[in-house]
Amino acid sequence: MVSQEPREDRERLDEQVAYYRARAPRYDDWWLRSSDYALDPGRKAEWDAEVARLETAVDDLRPEGSVLELACGTGLWTRRLSRHAEHVVAVDSSPEAIERNRERTKGCVEYVLADIFSWEPREHYDVVFFSFWLSHVPPDRFAAFWGLVRRSLAPGGRAIFIDNLWGDGTRPAAPRPNTFEQARTDAGNGRRYRIVKVFYEPGELTGALEGLGWHAEIGATGRSFLLGWARPVTPSSSSRRGTPG
Repeated sequence: MVSQEPREDRERLDEQVAYYRARAPRYDDWWLRSSDYALDPGRKAEWDAEVARLETAVDDLRPEGSVLELACGTGLWTRRLSRHAEHVVAVDSSPEAIERNRERTKGCVEYVLADIFSWEPREHYDVVFFSFWLSHVPPDRFAAFWGLVRRSLAPGGRAIFIDNLWGDGTRPAAPRPNTFEQARTDAGNGRRYRIVKVFYEPGELTGALEGLGWHAEIGATGRSFLLGWARPVTPSSSSRRGTPG
């Protein structure tokens, strides 16, 4: 649990929460590449094909047993997790996103409304899953966040995660930014928000996790998404190997 955090840090994170609360009704448009997020036909076909590969890869990782989903959002992945898991606990700081998630999953999930940076698990899970969330964790909270993931896992458990790649062709061509703050104006209310957004490359993220005592297997599904899994390194698990699909 983070305590006595700098005021500016807390304000930035609160602004990020406000952004995703406001954007909840429009979030699915981004994933479906509809409305304001529409792509040209060729890029849309490429996007849809990569989304299909990502969904298949998650299915192949078989997130079974008890699953904790952090930053569950509107349920695009919660519904998929519930097909595999015996029980899903989904955590998010946005009541608007949770309401849409609940409609999508038809009440088969346990929901927790909480700030992930101050929340602590009350039980252990076979899988901790998070999609498009790690990039919103400030670099100075990276180690603490993975400490939370470790505390949430049952012995032998693993984390499965998805996120954006920088050079996915949906933003102007430019070098990958070394800053971790962006201004967003697409929440639908005309307001400008500051959010945290860190773009990782698979090898870079693998090395960072190894430095924290995890064994990670991370790959790319194409040019839009990275997908990986990680387990805490223990004497019994350090020799296990696999691929994220």
